[in-house]
Amino acid sequence: MNSLNHNENSIAGLECWIETMRTGSGYGGPSVGSQGISIDYCGAAFDWRYEGLLDGYAARYRSTGRADYLDRIERDLLAITSAQLINGTFRNSWFDLNPYEGGMPHEPAMLAAACRARKLLIENGRTVPSGFDKAVELFAETRLLNELWNRLLHTFNDWLQSSFEYFTPHSVAAAVELLIEYAELGGDWKRLEYYITGAADSLLAVQCTAGAFSGGIPLTSRRGSAFSPAMAARCAPALIKTAQTTGQEKYRRAAEALAGFVRRNIRPDGGFAFVLSEGRPPQQFPVILGAAADVVNSFDHAGLSMPDDSAALQKLLNGKQMANGAFPTAVGFGNSSGKIQIPDWRDILPCCGWQDKIYCFLSRHHSGTPDSFSPADIRLPVRIPGGRGEYIETGKNLYILNRHGKPVYHWEKGAKWALVNLI
Repeated sequence: MNSLNHNENSIAGLECWIETMRTGSGYGGPSVGSQGISIDYCGAAFDWRYEGLLDGYAARYRSTGRADYLDRIERDLLAITSAQLINGTFRNSWFDLNPYEGGMPHEPAMLAAACRARKLLIENGRTVPSGFDKAVELFAETRLLNELWNRLLHTFNDWLQSSFEYFTPHSVAAAVELLIEYAELGGDWKRLEYYITGAADSLLAVQCTAGAFSGGIPLTSRRGSAFSPAMAARCAPALIKTAQTTGQEKYRRAAEALAGFVRRNIRPDGGFAFVLSEGRPPQQFPVILGAAADVVNSFDHAGLSMPDDSAALQKLLNGKQMANGAFPTAVGFGNSSGKIQIPDWRDILPCCGWQDKIYCFLSRHHSGTPDSFSPADIRLPVRIPGGRGEYIETGKNLYILNRHGKPVYHWEKGAKWALVNLI
């Protein structure tokens, strides 16, 4: 791995790698996440990968003035619009559970970022892709308000059951962010405020108010649910924006308490424990680099950032950028101790839905003269089921070989499906 400084060269490297993930209709590639893996389907996906990319492109435009970043935004808003289905959902929107539609928090998170990018286009005299505004309206009205609103709990579901007993706070937060953007786009604020404040109140209702997890928001509303500092941080922008739009300071106080919880749980290496549970030792691994970047991005977006936040993340990222321009996904998959020297294949495999978070962070925190990057192929030892293997990535192919040099995984970049998957 290269020890690239986090500067223009780091950003150029990530941009170079991201472009190798482009398919004919969007950003593709295999995905490894907290819920599962999607390595058979590798075609264009429309999930939260667009969140960091669009926010990152906007930050790069503001720091460089380069019009090609606006071109990328226009291209991506058109791709998002084209991927919408008749019921308002989007194709392949579940990230590590693709290929399925209806992904939460992915769809509202993607659209909220797209609405922010839309503003930048208009501010700079650019054209919003035809049909985009209608796509936002269709999703907000048909999917969020008509199908996912839980009339019993006054919040949003991940699924279509209107009487579902539990909800996922970070999905609710993404829905709140989008509805606030939708109201600014031309929706009826007086009508939407009922849903926005109801959903924001549901976040306050599950926020921990005492003890070691004080300020934390759990992964689900189910009693005894575990905590993820990274997923909890995603609730901060929704709370701050609700405070700003309603004038109710209880939401700001909740966001500040949430930030305190997250900061208390930062690891010495700059990352965060994977899961924290009451009465159990923390599950320290895997430490997902993009999730740590997402914490800083969330605090930036909420206006809650402190210098130590970015300094801790810089420590985590330092020296980890690879010669192909991407960063490894994680440290410690399949490992409870962190002492195994050879990384799991899931640690190394970079995927758009985490690289975008790192790209957004670097784009926001480093400005200057655009640089160039010359990507190189990478060959790294990895652990695979059954023993030791090798990870190989070029500009056109991704392989995982077994100890005999035979492919157990092969994806040709740009293809919808892996050619070989024996993992």
